[in-house]
Amino acid sequence: MRKKNPNAYADIIPETYLTANDYYRQQFLTRFHGEPNVVWILKPLNLSCGRGIKLVSACTHPAPKLSKKKAYVAQRYVANPFLINGLKFDLRVYVAVTSYDPLRIYLFNDGLVRFCTEKYSTSKSALQNPFGHLTNYSINKKNAAAFQKNQDTQHDSHALSSSKWSLQMFKYLRDQGKAHELENFQQALEDLIVKTLIAVEDKLASTSSRNAFELYGFDVLIEGEYLKPCLLEVNVFPSLSSSSPMDKRIKTVLVSDLFQLVGIPFVDARREAQQLDKAKQDRLHGIKQPRQSSAGVTKTILRKENEAQRRRRTLEELQRSASSVTMSQLSDEDLQLVKEMEQELHRCGHLSAFFQQQKRLTNIPSSSTR
Repeated sequence: MRKKNPNAYADIIPETYLTANDYYRQQFLTRFHGEPNVVWILKPLNLSCGRGIKLVSACTHPAPKLSKKKAYVAQRYVANPFLINGLKFDLRVYVAVTSYDPLRIYLFNDGLVRFCTEKYSTSKSALQNPFGHLTNYSINKKNAAAFQKNQDTQHDSHALSSSKWSLQMFKYLRDQGKAHELENFQQALEDLIVKTLIAVEDKLASTSSRNAFELYGFDVLIEGEYLKPCLLEVNVFPSLSSSSPMDKRIKTVLVSDLFQLVGIPFVDARREAQQLDKAKQDRLHGIKQPRQSSAGVTKTILRKENEAQRRRRTLEELQRSASSVTMSQLSDEDLQLVKEMEQELHRCGHLSAFFQQQKRLTNIPSSSTR
């Protein structure tokens, strides 16, 4: 996509090469030797949790040994990250996709801020210190002398000493006088996410089922004092395990809202099993099942009528607001898409659709709060 649209994709991700490819491997080595003072970060393929990551530059390291078997994602290191208390950090932003054709994207209004545990420095000796440069939680928790675990679900999200925050961080930045920069950051972050997903839309649209959905973990670095978002990587299997009460709180809401968004009903498996077992025993003993009461039937009918009325009202509002297309001009497939989107919007919870510009990350202050 960067080749097709160089201007649109120039700034969302650092210069990156996949060294398993012969052509790109040679391109990287040419760049490596041509700019000896530039630092590159090498990430092994098919590894996680920060394992095997290296920081290298031609002025301090020999050329890395690369091959198809020993391949890396080679990325120009972002040397001027925005720091809090002298520490580097990145964001884990959760993004749900309920359809690739057409593309429907939802952004969760909370996430994680993962800090390094030692002060950031670009000196040659400091480049070899993973606790100052790699934000991976699994790495920094090993730094027993400096790592601070969240202990409380609510108050630790504000604690400036902990090594992991929630996106309450944006309120902290607003208090530090960054309200204007945060407005620009919000729009730039949304652009980054949309452009990233558009880059893979064609391939995934042809393989994705209409009944499938995806949850991605976007790892985003904030660059410079102007708070420019910079994409580091996208995790297709973001961890949903909880290492702290804050983790559990955020991820519980995320998973609950995600299942609600895609229409997966809540089922109490234990209760269902008990009811099935009881019904089986009743049948064996010849006990007739009680019929639903008239009051229960009435409630069910009213609920269905209210749901139908709400759908009719929404479609009528769409028809009144349409300027160039009326509902009668839409095909059956288009009407089905409208229905699906409308239903998702009523179920999205803390996930906001990108085309609803008034819905934003709730922890990022809007201009009205300045």
